[in-house]
Amino acid sequence: LIVLAPFVNYTAGQQGFNVPGRLKEEIDREVHAAGISGVSTVEWPKRIHEESEAEAAGSLADAMLVIWGEYDSGRVIARFTVPDSRSEQHDQQVVDIASTPSELPATINIGLTEEVRYVALLTLGQLHLEKGEYDLAKAALIRALTKPPADPSALANLRFNLGLAYRGGRKADFDIAIWLFSQVLSTDPDSVEAYNSRGLTYLDRGERGDVELALADLERALDIEPDRAATYLNLAVAHIERGGRDDLKRAITDLDKALDLNPDYASAYVNRSAAYIARGEPDDLDRAFDDISMALEIQPDLASAHVGLGNAYLNRSLPGDLELALSEFSSAIDLDAAYARAYFNRGLVHSELENLGSSVSDLRRAQGLKPTDVTFNSTLCWQMAVTGDPESALRFCNIAAAQDSSGRTLDSRGFAHALLGEYDKAVADFERFLVWTETSSKESCAAYYHPSRSEWIEELRAAQNPFDDQRLLDMRIRPIPFGEAPC
Repeated sequence: LIVLAPFVNYTAGQQGFNVPGRLKEEIDREVHAAGISGVSTVEWPKRIHEESEAEAAGSLADAMLVIWGEYDSGRVIARFTVPDSRSEQHDQQVVDIASTPSELPATINIGLTEEVRYVALLTLGQLHLEKGEYDLAKAALIRALTKPPADPSALANLRFNLGLAYRGGRKADFDIAIWLFSQVLSTDPDSVEAYNSRGLTYLDRGERGDVELALADLERALDIEPDRAATYLNLAVAHIERGGRDDLKRAITDLDKALDLNPDYASAYVNRSAAYIARGEPDDLDRAFDDISMALEIQPDLASAHVGLGNAYLNRSLPGDLELALSEFSSAIDLDAAYARAYFNRGLVHSELENLGSSVSDLRRAQGLKPTDVTFNSTLCWQMAVTGDPESALRFCNIAAAQDSSGRTLDSRGFAHALLGEYDKAVADFERFLVWTETSSKESCAAYYHPSRSEWIEELRAAQNPFDDQRLLDMRIRPIPFGEAPC
């Protein structure tokens, strides 16, 4: 709901204007044109003179936005209040337009209406972003772009928010998001927010070379503003993603710095825990548990902390740790039902416990939340093939292969083809996968996969199925402790 209050008239007795009525017509038209359902406008019966009154009106009406203001013979001012908002981006926005007495009607009916239209759509988009309603956010922000603001900084802000909308949700388009953040940087080359967001989007996209692009963006953000804790955290995430020994050391150093700047930064503790687990030095697992405990003490409802604790249990591997990990991943899902990684990890634990039906269900849920994720699609393909549905599995293998042409996903597709009796296709996929293993930065990759895959290829060429029922169960997806992945 958007509340529109009558504007206070300071024109010394001149005829007043039905400002809320005019704004209602315009906003209703724009919301309809954007295809956004569930948003309505209402005219408030009383004038609003100050922010506290706007907050009270918004709370009473359960509104997402209150638009109010004033005018006199020389100026029109519109103010935008988001009730009960704790977000800095919703500090009160103001449209302030100079006018003359003779131009006041045109200023209100045309100038004010256009400016309010833009700010209302921008604010609506931001509110949907905060709720994780990315499609609705895109609709509002794209509509705002049909008549973009003339001010370059305002246009950059609009593009930045649209980039965030394209980065999130099931219909994420990382290429468009990266382009939008690049457009912001062409206007404002010192935008730390844009460098951080573009860097994280490179990590989301995950193409060859994207980690290096992310690191470059995040290093640039750090050069511009050396004391921003979030940049150190994001930089650490990129180093953890690359995963070399020096990267893990640098990640821990960056997270130490983030915590120096913000000792209550729960997400920094979560990520430092992951870095410790991945590094795997003596006492690192104990350090990881300590960090996760600190994160949960600071923010008990942080879903990623529960995933981190689950990962720590998986890496400890004591009796009962699988069940403890399962419980933590479930807690994360209870806190954030759209947390794809929590479903994925829980699916791996179910598989280890031989609960294959539950495993496939969780892996499907993870893939449904991130339908273009290469790992989620390839893993789901493999597990569905293991559980006797290789024909349906192929769809997910093909999605993974379309997203990543390197050959690393073709092991799963070759497996599905083999179970379908399509031996020539299986051989072709396994051979391309083995070529990919030779390009891995880890020497263990080819050594790990070549013996078994070469044996499969030989049997398939002889028109023999290498996979009996017992072998299929043994080939189910298993959790791999940090640092032990062969590739």
